[in-house]
Amino acid sequence: MKICLFSDIHGNRYAFTVALPQIKKICADINIFLGDICGYYFEPITIWRDLLSLPNLIAILGNHDNFFLECIKNNSVPESYTQKYGPALKFLIQNNSAEQKEFLQWIRQLKPHYTDPDGLFSCYHGGPASASSEYLYPDSPLPKTKERYIFTGHTHYPMLRTNGETIFCNPGSIGQPRQGGNPTFATLEIDGSHYEWELHQFSYDKASLLSSLAAHINLPPYLSNILQR
Repeated sequence: MKICLFSDIHGNRYAFTVALPQIKKICADINIFLGDICGYYFEPITIWRDLLSLPNLIAILGNHDNFFLECIKNNSVPESYTQKYGPALKFLIQNNSAEQKEFLQWIRQLKPHYTDPDGLFSCYHGGPASASSEYLYPDSPLPKTKERYIFTGHTHYPMLRTNGETIFCNPGSIGQPRQGGNPTFATLEIDGSHYEWELHQFSYDKASLLSSLAAHINLPPYLSNILQR
């Protein structure tokens, strides 16, 4: 079985447009998106349209995706969120198009956790202790579990670690990598008890994204600064 893992796109169309054909070329048996199509940057709906073109797609709910649902319910975005993460969610809930409504329906059907029917792997945006919000960094203590493979996102740092018999895999982030390099996604090939892990890095037109951010006033500097690590 070949599995392609990717996570934390965060509305960054510029990066996802480059990643998508590379992911398709891999021809994985399963493509797993580990959450957070929303937050930070401004084109989650465009990404969603393209994301649905992937065959055998499993997608789970990220913490920013879940917060988008809360904001829809309340018809507002807390100012504290906007000051920290920028106005992307504010723009998204103000978009009353038919396409936004379809996107909303898709987000609503996502679950924060997915377990393979054969029990081979489990997927979380965060981790087993909190499906959407646990942080499992490359240097974090790892939980003890009987599962063979656990796939996580959320931290924006790629990771392959073991704890006992469990292998923890994080493909890093497509939309906002934080390890001081290019965006990443990963493939995992499983053959019985043997596995092979490959981290794929790619570059994209970051200058165009930065230029698009410059068109907005009063954005948190973090949105640009993190891209230039």
